[in-house]
Amino acid sequence: MSCLINVEMTPHVYISYSEIVNHGGIESLISLLSHSKDTVVSNTCVILTNMSTEEEVRSDIQRQGVISALMTPLQSKNCDVQVNFYNFMR
Repeated sequence: MSCLINVEMTPHVYISYSEIVNHGGIESLISLLSHSKDTVVSNTCVILTNMSTEEEVRSDIQRQGVISALMTPLQSKNCDVQVNFYNFMR
């Protein structure tokens, strides 16, 4: 797997995609798509979008049920959530 690209999770915390995948984080991220706070949902869409540039990771994300989990963000009234959802779906 070539997903050793560091992603900025917060301004001061860096983690690689492989760490997220290796520690079962995809399932946790997918569960955050139904969080009550729009900022959490929006940021989760961004993280999943960035991770899905890797074919193997994208397939794993899809296998773990991201499509059905995206129904909540799809119905959001928040512009940031809608934009980040759109970017994820491209």
